[in-house]
Amino acid sequence: QATLDLELDYGHNYQVSLATSAVNTDGNPLSMTHDEETIIREFSIAQATTVTVEPVDGSDDIPVDQVIVLEFSDPMNCDQVKLGFTVRRSDDPKGSKLPGQYACQVQGESTIASFQLYSDVYFEHNTTYLVELDRNIVITKAGNPLPENVESEFTTEREHHVTLQVILGEGSFLDLTGSEIDISEPISIQHASELALTLEPVDGYLLKG
Repeated sequence: QATLDLELDYGHNYQVSLATSAVNTDGNPLSMTHDEETIIREFSIAQATTVTVEPVDGSDDIPVDQVIVLEFSDPMNCDQVKLGFTVRRSDDPKGSKLPGQYACQVQGESTIASFQLYSDVYFEHNTTYLVELDRNIVITKAGNPLPENVESEFTTEREHHVTLQVILGEGSFLDLTGSEIDISEPISIQHASELALTLEPVDGYLLKG
């Protein structure tokens, strides 16, 4: 038995040849059962598994309830995918892992994996998170590793603050009897020397009165 320790490339064809005139360490010819002068065998290395991450690397303004989705180009070993699939804050130490639902399902010749926070739990606002796949753990059903580690970052949307500004002139008043204003953020009320009620769009949200 002969072993070659080589690093082969994905998606290439290779050929192994052995001359029948080869001898062993004692100088004796090898015992061959072939008539040809050279034995030639060919084999191929499969294409590398590709991974698509959603949200894409470098995305920002991502909703705090975003579901992370990974798509693999090959049928994967889902048990290993869930072990080697990590979502964490980018400033947390390597090896940290957000608690949540890590799922994986083979779909024909591809695989879909996902991460979702538990119900009523959200990503923090204006925070960068890192999606990681460890090539030393994640393997295909055929046992092939990923060609390299996968790292992808995204940043969540910033928290929206809404301010309702009411300006009243001297002796004037604002009657909101029967009106409802439901705003989840603190309200700032300021007084000035003239009467005005202004509703302005804030970060794309329009208050209607």
